[in-house]
Amino acid sequence: MQTEILKVTGMSSDACGANVARALQSVDGVTNVSVSVSCNQAVVQFDEKRVAKPQLHAALKQAGYGVVGVRAVDLSGNGGGNGGGSCCGGCCG
Repeated sequence: MQTEILKVTGMSSDACGANVARALQSVDGVTNVSVSVSCNQAVVQFDEKRVAKPQLHAALKQAGYGVVGVRAVDLSGNGGGNGGGSCCGGCCG
């Protein structure tokens, strides 16, 4: 399982956040999506054997949004620097 933090462009409301979540969840292999409109990000957990990062970007583009940055997150708690996945380190910071 892999987790990515996507910096999403074009979100301006909770409805946009719901659209982004729906677009990402429609990709086969995505297991969990959490969207923050105020931070312009989506945290996506997916099976890297079933889906590649470009597919996530394509789903967002098809829904009318963009991606300006991607950051992999280590949720294993083995030195990821994020307390074992409890926090990404501050989405708006």
